[in-house]
Amino acid sequence: MASLERTAYPRFKRLISERELREFFTPSAEEVAWARERTHDRPGRVLALLVMLKSAERLGRVPKLGEIPEVVVAHVRDQAELVAGTVSEADSERSEERYRSAVRDRLELKHKPGEARAVAEAAMRAAAPVKAHTADLVNVALEELVRQKERLELPAFSTLDRMASRIRSEVEASQCEAIVTRMSDAARERVAGMLDVVGGEHQSLFAWIKQPARRATWSRFRAHAERMERVDGLGDAVFWVGKTPPAKVAALAEQARVLSVGEMKDIAEPRRTAMTACLLAQVQAAVRDETVVMLSKRMSRHLKRAQEELLEIEKRQKETTEQLLATFRDVLTALRGSGEAAPGTWEGEASLDDLLALKNARAAIETAGGFDAQLAELEALDAYRGSNYTALVERFFKPDRPTMFKIARRLSFTATSTDWTHWTTSSLTSTSPGPSWRTPIPPARTRTGSPYGWTCRSRRRCG
Repeated sequence: MASLERTAYPRFKRLISERELREFFTPSAEEVAWARERTHDRPGRVLALLVMLKSAERLGRVPKLGEIPEVVVAHVRDQAELVAGTVSEADSERSEERYRSAVRDRLELKHKPGEARAVAEAAMRAAAPVKAHTADLVNVALEELVRQKERLELPAFSTLDRMASRIRSEVEASQCEAIVTRMSDAARERVAGMLDVVGGEHQSLFAWIKQPARRATWSRFRAHAERMERVDGLGDAVFWVGKTPPAKVAALAEQARVLSVGEMKDIAEPRRTAMTACLLAQVQAAVRDETVVMLSKRMSRHLKRAQEELLEIEKRQKETTEQLLATFRDVLTALRGSGEAAPGTWEGEASLDDLLALKNARAAIETAGGFDAQLAELEALDAYRGSNYTALVERFFKPDRPTMFKIARRLSFTATSTDWTHWTTSSLTSTSPGPSWRTPIPPARTRTGSPYGWTCRSRRRCG
């Protein structure tokens, strides 16, 4: 049963503020005159008709006099300038019904219970496959009734509540039947066996999968992988739930999560099996999400370590840069006084000054560590120019490659793009000129069509 407070069904609040009383329950002079005319100016009847009128404007239905709060009655009595202590009353039930009809006529509110129930039921049946809670169905029915061109008086809340409960049960029964139909006989037996405690175990598989796993960290990868393998071994729950709306799957799984094994055994088939399958689908999706989060955090850690390493390299390279600048200054000093060689000089012979300058330049480079060392320092400076830390990631990534391949074998991958063409030879070099080429790569096999799995980037992007 839905709680009245969780729905949009109009009702009197427990505490009505002064602003709300002034805005919604203050009768106009024309309304007071109309009520006096209809009741032959009898105070109790005038008050009864006025409070019914203002309440119907606010609620969309004409309430009984006993439903109207005393604070509303007192406010209407004061605004209508009636004698203090006047009580809202009707001569009889027939008179109260007559007042109710007068209010409907004035507000053009159509009292057609059968038509209102038909509109509400149609709206509920259309929304029931994707709405998980009775309160949501009641709200859908209310929205549809308000949208009608002909203003229909709202049915009682109990009527809408019973209707929503019945329709929800019927739709969920058909969805549970569809889930069980997609399961093989062996799968149904395996799921049913989850409620039993196998010899040597201290709890059932049903109780085990409901327990939250330990926080997914890299050091606990083996335990996490064993949990994933054991959960996957129970069957392809994502296929079983099929195209069942996510809200329904989550609702059935939550119902199963809060019930004990004994309570689950009291539930009739096929609902019991369907609830267990939905719970298993949620657990399988969660364990994969935890794995992807674990992998993302690890890669983020590698990038952070590479950035930290780059900062250390930049600190060390300040000294290297100063040394290279000093060496280049010595080379320039040695070459500055040599002058330009005469035309044709280097073809046969060089001047003594030029040879001396070259000898001094070579001596300065050898003093600084040699040609190879100086070139290596220049290469290092160029490699990390512009805060390029990506070249450092590979060193931190190498120890994790075996573990990441284990993850890749346990996960299904979905392409993030419909483009089948990717670079596959970006690292190839050739001594002969030729155009670069691309190879069409089909997407990896995945379990698609269900919102309960997870999506990861392609293998190339993951690792």
